[in-house]
Amino acid sequence: DARPVGLTYLGHSTVLLEMAGLRVLTDPILRARVGPLVRTEGPIAPEHWQSIDAILISHSHWDHLDYGSLRLVGTGVPMLVPTGMGPRLRSRGFRNVEELSPGETTRLGPLRIEATEGGATQDIKVAGVFIAVGHTPNTEIFAGQLDMKGGYIIVRTGSEGGATSTSVPGVFAAGDVAYHVYRQA
Repeated sequence: DARPVGLTYLGHSTVLLEMAGLRVLTDPILRARVGPLVRTEGPIAPEHWQSIDAILISHSHWDHLDYGSLRLVGTGVPMLVPTGMGPRLRSRGFRNVEELSPGETTRLGPLRIEATEGGATQDIKVAGVFIAVGHTPNTEIFAGQLDMKGGYIIVRTGSEGGATSTSVPGVFAAGDVAYHVYRQA
């Protein structure tokens, strides 16, 4: 597909993926406060989370699975979730839930989605790389290469544009390692 790919970091674990004409949202955290996470910049504009084709949920930690945020997107939006999460979501009114176990694949229009286990690797032809560093945050490998503060990678704020940009052009950070969008209360 020759259409451009768009990645918009919306805070903590939430990324809007726009590819192959589809809009996919990861681990939506859209509310101003979820547990001890407090959005320090204004609310996420609805155009970022409306008209979503699917939601990907990585795991059931409270900071990746927020039922209030999921309801904002809609209870009928297709969700791809790890095996075992389906009954819990369906019991809360989410109607279109597909569970995937490691190694299983599904299609979302022209996209092929494959569930992998933590630590699993696979070769994918890309023009970039994604490194999952976990919750610690495990950012030591970037020390001296990226601007950091307190173990977190400093990224530009959403109000500056390029909200996932780091101090190195073409290098982006998001989720539990990013510094500005959320703070622990």
